[in-house]
Parts: sequence; structure tokens; C-alpha cells
Amino acid sequence: MEFFSALQKAQPKMKKSAVIFSIVFLIFGCQNYNYEGRGNDVPTAGSIKVGVEHGDSLLVVQWIEIFEMMYPKAHVIPQFGSYNELVNLWINDSIQGVFLHKEFNQEELNWLKQKKNATVNKIPLGETSTAFVTQKASNIDSLTLTDIRSMLNGKTLRNISKFYYTGKNSSDYQNIDTILISLGYTRKGEESNKGENIQLVNLVRDEECLNQLEESSLPAIAMVSLNSIADSKDPTAIEHLKNLKVLKVENHRNEFHLPFQSQISAKQYPFRHTLFSYESQGYSGLIKGFVIYTNTQSGQALLQKSGLFPLNSAGRRIQIDVN
Repeated sequence: MEFFSALQKAQPKMKKSAVIFSIVFLIFGCQNYNYEGRGNDVPTAGSIKVGVEHGDSLLVVQWIEIFEMMYPKAHVIPQFGSYNELVNLWINDSIQGVFLHKEFNQEELNWLKQKKNATVNKIPLGETSTAFVTQKASNIDSLTLTDIRSMLNGKTLRNISKFYYTGKNSSDYQNIDTILISLGYTRKGEESNKGENIQLVNLVRDEECLNQLEESSLPAIAMVSLNSIADSKDPTAIEHLKNLKVLKVENHRNEFHLPFQSQISAKQYPFRHTLFSYESQGYSGLIKGFVIYTNTQSGQALLQKSGLFPLNSAGRRIQIDVN
């Protein structure tokens, strides 16, 4: 301000307005109005890439569409992949944030902070689940935990010949495997030696699993993320539910439940997962603005509409550390 005042006093009165205009022009002319480039983005403008697991694509793409409508200078580019692929992209700074179904433990968080030399912000957004579906004409209506362990071990059950899934690198597989082990259903348990081998069909996207299941002439089962079948407004998800049957799954109390919101809320369905956002941008940039939006009432309502169970349905105040 002293520098600005000194300049004003040094000019004749008739030139005062011209000087002021020149200084303002020079100051603002140096600003990056495109918000492009590393470190130039702000919470509502700029361009970033975020990692998204394939099973959450319907939800996150809608989040992005609404966010970009609200803030036209914001460009959020989704990068789809498996859990392992996305974590590697994030560690190597190829993406600025990531949405995952798994929670890093404290040792992993400490390693990430050291690797990225920044605070890692973790925000729980909602709860989802892994669903098992089969053809409408199938005589199977439910699966026991033993059935699921057998399929993951490559063994068939009843007359099922194929098992479609998105591979061992997906968080759906890893979460189910962890839960089964915690309940005593090990990978090499007694049940793994029973039955004939089942054909494990490893596909990239949940949508491919559902399409091939519908087209299969043989009895089969697909394991997919909830969002791919539960979005109440998405025509593709609605069509899948018309053509396929969602199976009830046994929990640790020997009860059988479906994988939808009410059973997730009541903690009845056994394969529930929390959807987390992770970022380590280190300043108040676009990824922070986008994550904050997902926790607003609007963002959480969209999550609920997409079939997941919101953790902050009224919106909540969140604190994101900035180094």
C-alpha cells in the first residue's frame, strides 16, 4: 500500500486515473485466469485428474457433471482403474486424488505421507457393498459364505459353470477375501477341495461382467460393485435389474440379506465397504473443492440416489489440512 500511495502522489492530478488503471492492469495481467498448470488451480477452477474404481463410475461421473455445472471453470477428469492401478497412479502423482473402497492403515498412511511429502487427507463419504447376481431363470436365490469362498477358490457350486468378476486387484475382491478370512473361511480351507473347477472370467469393468452374464447360455454368477446395479435413475442399471437376479448372502449370524441401502444401514449384509476419498495436494486446490462438494447435502443426496448409503446425509463440516 505504501508503494501504491507513493506512486499516486508522484503523478499530476490529471494523470492519477491513468496511473491507477495502468497499475491495476499490470497486477491482474500477471494473473493466470485459465488456472492451468500445476499449483494454479483453486477450489472451484482449474484442471485435475481423479482416480475412480470402475464400479463407482456411475456415481463419480454424476458428481463431476454437477460440480462442473456449478463451476464452469472446473475440469475434473476421471481416471478409471483397479484398486492397485489407482494407488500406483496416485503415489506417482499422475492423479491428484483417488476414490477407493479400502482404508489405509496407519503404517500405510505414514508411508504415503513420507513418499508424497505432504499430509494425506482421508474423508469417508458413504458405504457401499459388493453384490452377487445371476440370471433370472436360475434356481439359486442365495449364497452361503462357504459358497462364496469356494467360488473365489475356483470351485463350482451346484450347477454354476462361470464366475464373472473384476479380478484380484479390485477392492471388491480384496475386501471380500479379508472379511472371509476374518470369519474363518480361509483361501485353502477344506471347502476348496470340494466340487469341480469353475471358470473364473476376469474382466475389466463391472458392466462387462453384467453384460456377459446376461448373454451366457449357461448358469453363471457375477460379482459387481453395488453402484453398477443400484442407481435408481440410470437406465443401464435399471435394465440390468430387470434382466438379472440379485442374490441374498449369508452373514456371520447365519441370516441371509440383500446388498442394498437398508441392509447396509442395519449392518446386516456381510460385505459392506466404506467409500473414501484420498488426496495430498498440499494447498487449497481443485481436488479439495471437489471433495468438499461430495460431502455437501447435494453431493450426499446424489450418492444416496446412486444406491450407496451416505455417511453425511445432511452435509457436514470437514477440515482438510493444507501444508
